[in-house]
Amino acid sequence: DGDVYAESKRTHETLRLAMTRLSCSQIVYDQTSGRLTALGPGQIELDNSKAAPAADGSAAAVLSGPSVAQLKGFEKIEWTSDNRRIIADGGKELLDLAYIPLVDGKPDKIIRAAAGHVEMTLADDTNGRTQLSRLDAQDRVFFEEKDKYILEGAALTYDAVAGNGWLSITGTEGRPCMANGARVPYIHYNIATGELNTRLSTIPGAVPLPR
Repeated sequence: DGDVYAESKRTHETLRLAMTRLSCSQIVYDQTSGRLTALGPGQIELDNSKAAPAADGSAAAVLSGPSVAQLKGFEKIEWTSDNRRIIADGGKELLDLAYIPLVDGKPDKIIRAAAGHVEMTLADDTNGRTQLSRLDAQDRVFFEEKDKYILEGAALTYDAVAGNGWLSITGTEGRPCMANGARVPYIHYNIATGELNTRLSTIPGAVPLPR
């Protein structure tokens, strides 16, 4: 309890290759079930700036190359080692994610996302490195690539293995899909190429952006 943190570092001789730090108010670990629970308010910071440059422009390369990221605003996070599943909940607030891929040590783009509830599944790539396999987000979904797109909806799905870089956002009557302020029936967005696939809806509407 109290001011709690957990930190993971990957090094080569004296060079720090990667660092992940979890800060929160309480951590509980059950060795029998292999489940770690972190209670907020808290945040996760990732410094992967020393990673090897991406070899191609695939979605996996974009997410595994040099980058920095921060997830903050969670009320509770559960991580189970057996099925490598992470569940994060913002409670009454939104989980706020900032992700910045780097090229030659400089920001290539700025991606911001927010949602009330997020579930992630991890897996190993062909080199044995842990990477995101699938992500599902619900409850006030917001996605922004700075100076390019602002996308909103009720739910987001991203399959990093079989989706070829595409994420999908769907809406409801109470939380419709919005693309740069225009109401749309659906949203498909490719993380690797930046391609947006949607069409205008016949129903007008506007949704205020999260602060």
